Amino acid sequence: MGALALDAISGEGFTIGEAAAIVGVTTHVIRSWERRLSLDLNHRTTSNQRRYWIEDIQRFIAIRRFHETDGLPLVESAARAMADRQAPASVQSVGQQPATLDAFWAALSDTLPELLLVIDGSGTIAAANESARGTLKVHRGTSFMRLAPGGWRRTYRSLLTEAGTRRQSVIVAMRARSGIVFMDAKVVPMRPAPGGPGVFIGKRVRAPASSERVASGPGAENA
Repeated sequence: MGALALDAISGEGFTIGEAAAIVGVTTHVIRSWERRLSLDLNHRTTSNQRRYWIEDIQRFIAIRRFHETDGLPLVESAARAMADRQAPASVQSVGQQPATLDAFWAALSDTLPELLLVIDGSGTIAAANESARGTLKVHRGTSFMRLAPGGWRRTYRSLLTEAGTRRQSVIVAMRARSGIVFMDAKVVPMRPAPGGPGVFIGKRVRAPASSERVASGPGAENA
C-alpha cells in the first residue's frame, strides 16, 4: 500500500501546501518567492492546480538555506539554488523497494538530511533514511507505534491523525539504539486524503526539562 501511494505521489507531485510544509515555510512565502524571483517551480494539472516535483522542493529548500543560514540576499540565494544541479546522494530504503520508491526516497532524503521515515496508510514504516536506520531500530514493516516509549502512544497517534494540520513541530520521545532520544518532529502528509501515507521528519534535540512544545510525556495516558 505504501509503495503504491508513493508511486501515485511521484507521478502527481505535491500540492503547494505539502511543498510548503516540507520546506518549512508558509504557502504565502512560496507564492511570494515565485513572484518576486520569477521562478518557474510549479506545474499545473489538467484542472489548473499547482503541483511541485521533488526537484522543485529541493530548490526551495536550497533558497531558504542560502538565505537564512548563509545570509545571502534572496536573489543571490535563488540564483545559486537554481544553478545547483548536483545529483542526489545514494540512499537506501528499508528492505526491497520498487525503483520508483527508491528514486523518490533518495531525492527526499537528500533534500532533508534529518531523520526521515516514510509511514504508509496502515501506520507501518515503508522506508527510512541513513540517519533513521543508524539511530532507531527500524526495518520495513515496523509499526511506527513501536517506536513510542511508555506514555507516548497517544502523541504518536496524534502525529499520524493530525498530519498536515499541525503548524508547528513538537518534541517527542523515541525508542533508539542508545535508549530514549528526543526529536523535534512533525509528520507531513503525502496526499490530501486523510489516513494516507506521510513522511516523519525529526531532528534530534536535548531532553527538554519543560516546554510547551512537548506534546506529552510518560504517564499522559493509561492505555
